Amino acid sequence: MREDVRQDTNFKVTIEQIGRLERALLAMRESSTGPPDTLDTIAAIQYQEIVRLRSELDAALGFAEEASDLVVALQGPNVGLGKAPASVIATTLDNVRGAVQTVSSYLITGRWQSRGRPTQVVSQSTDFQFVGVASGSVRLKLNLPEPQSLFRDFEREPIERSVRLLLETVRWVSSSTHLDEFEESIKDDRLLRLLLTQIRRVTPPSKGVVQRVEFSGRLAGSNGSHFLSHSATKRIMDALNEVSPGETRVTEEGKLRSVDIDSGDFELRQRPDNKPNLPCRIQSNDLPRALDYLVRNVMVIAVGVQRVDDRGWPSQLVVEHIYEAGVGS
Repeated sequence: MREDVRQDTNFKVTIEQIGRLERALLAMRESSTGPPDTLDTIAAIQYQEIVRLRSELDAALGFAEEASDLVVALQGPNVGLGKAPASVIATTLDNVRGAVQTVSSYLITGRWQSRGRPTQVVSQSTDFQFVGVASGSVRLKLNLPEPQSLFRDFEREPIERSVRLLLETVRWVSSSTHLDEFEESIKDDRLLRLLLTQIRRVTPPSKGVVQRVEFSGRLAGSNGSHFLSHSATKRIMDALNEVSPGETRVTEEGKLRSVDIDSGDFELRQRPDNKPNLPCRIQSNDLPRALDYLVRNVMVIAVGVQRVDDRGWPSQLVVEHIYEAGVGS
């Protein structure tokens, strides 16, 4: 048999093998009545075989993939080029970018970004460049943007660190390692809680068409690819319940508005750096002082304790002390 004929036959056999595996995955999903975790495990094994066969086929045909910063793979029997809903792809990319922006804002400013838009620098620095698709169900290849002359401020180091931390969180979620070990590697309870809440937003929902989201690329480092299945939600929520939200003592500046005389609730507005309005509550004995600041429309300094809600976002600031900015306590 001629070599080119033999090679052509091998290609056809490989393509047929891929087709059989994909049809088997679809049939298993439609007919299975077993536990979702068991189905995920079996599907993952078959899918990895599909990826291996496709990679071998691409290599034989001379299609070498250029490395990119981040590859986001959407996996599922009904997910593929020409089949995956555009809304699912757009939502996944939006959630990934939002997670990177939120963690990056914390690394740069040391503050939670609970409301409002990220700064222009963070927004531009996380505007991933879409550089193509790759073999697999739907694999989206992304690169971090390069600095442009249109904006001089550019934050690449914290953005790269944010992506790596998020991928490390994915790796932990998909492992059996105890939370204590991961917590020790982060050494920042607020950052740990933030990472977990952001990974939860990119975890595929239990009733969606995407069964797994896999991350790889240069920023994944030597650890290779990391994946999330919808069953990861429980592990993430259990971890969030273990991580004590605690109380963070903060000092905030702004002007008082909408003071409720009965409850002591008010909003701190016109805050520096265009930070969003901050809901606060003040003790009744300090309320007359707060009302005086409200009437005089002066900038104030509010010192107190800020708690974190179930989503990992800052909740109302319980003000322990308040005084006029520039005057002192």
